[in-house]
Amino acid sequence: MNGYWKISRITEGDPLSAKVVCDWTLTLGRGDWQTRLESTSTMWADEEKFYVTSELAAFEGDEKVYDTCREFETDRDYN
Repeated sequence: MNGYWKISRITEGDPLSAKVVCDWTLTLGRGDWQTRLESTSTMWADEEKFYVTSELAAFEGDEKVYDTCREFETDRDYN
């Protein structure tokens, strides 16, 4: 089943509590050959930096054939 979900969260009066999570699933196949990609990306910030994590998993049938997680951060530029 293909799908995309985005969840955003923020606490009123606390802009640094903002966080977004994006989940994505893509399936593709024909007959007995079935594949699936699952991805999750998360973004948030604090007073100093922006942060991003991205996870990706690939499946052939029910067997996971690839899995990775990447993290990135960058300084906030107030100029």
